[in-house]
Amino acid sequence: MRVKNFTHPILIVSPQDSLQKLMQEMSSRQISCSVMVEQDRVKGIVTESDIIQEISNKNRNFKKKAKEIMSTPVYTIQANASLEKANKIMDTKFFNSFPVVDKDNVIGMVTRHDIVHAVNHRYRFHRNVQTAVLFMFLLYSLAIFLFFHLQL
Repeated sequence: MRVKNFTHPILIVSPQDSLQKLMQEMSSRQISCSVMVEQDRVKGIVTESDIIQEISNKNRNFKKKAKEIMSTPVYTIQANASLEKANKIMDTKFFNSFPVVDKDNVIGMVTRHDIVHAVNHRYRFHRNVQTAVLFMFLLYSLAIFLFFHLQL
C-alpha cells in the first residue's frame, strides 16, 4: 500500500496569512495542519500544536503571520513510499501528519489516522480469511465425522 492512495487535500497558506485566518480555515475544514509553500517548495508547516502554543502565550497576537509561527524544517514523504515507511517516520519523529510530495510538488497530506485505518483494514481482511478457513475446516471435520458415524 502506497502513501499516495491515502492522501487528503492540503491547506496551502501564504506566509502573510494571519493566525486568525489560519485558525478559521483549519477549523472550517476540520484539519489539524496547513502547509506553507513558496515557489513550489514546502517552506513550513503550521500545526494545531503551533497554534495552541501561540495562543497560550501571554502576548497572544492573532495578527501574527504564518511565517512567524510555522515549524521548520518540514519532513515530507514521497507519494510512492509505503505506508510502513510513513508509519516508521511518524513513530520516530513523533509526527501526526506530514505532506506528501510527488517529486517536489505537494499533492496532499497523510495522517496517523489514515495509516491506522489502512492497517486495520488489512488486518480485517486477514481476519475474515482466517475465519473462512476455520469455518471450512469445521465443515470438513463435521463431514468426516458424519461419514464415519453413518457407516457404523
